[in-house]
Amino acid sequence: MLNDFLSSVLLNKPDDVFVFAKEYFSPFNPTPLKGKPIILVGPSGVGKNTLVKSVLDKYNGVFERKVSYTSRPKKINEKPGNYYIITREEFEKKIKADDFVE
Repeated sequence: MLNDFLSSVLLNKPDDVFVFAKEYFSPFNPTPLKGKPIILVGPSGVGKNTLVKSVLDKYNGVFERKVSYTSRPKKINEKPGNYYIITREEFEKKIKADDFVE
């Protein structure tokens, strides 16, 4: 199957191999990516936000960024929109109110 795909890439010479692969393999994927999360984790300063921005810019409309909730204090130079900053009590109420699905 991979050999057939690579041959198709060489024959079609697509501008965007990612989009071409998505279309090529879509019949083989019983559950499309829509609604499936991609979670990036790493220590501060390793480039998570840079990677996310690059992916969102390149694949506009395929992915979306979700804003996390936190009960920690706001950092001094923190940009608005990175987190919803709420009290610990609000956070605990939110956890109890939300339905978690595995």
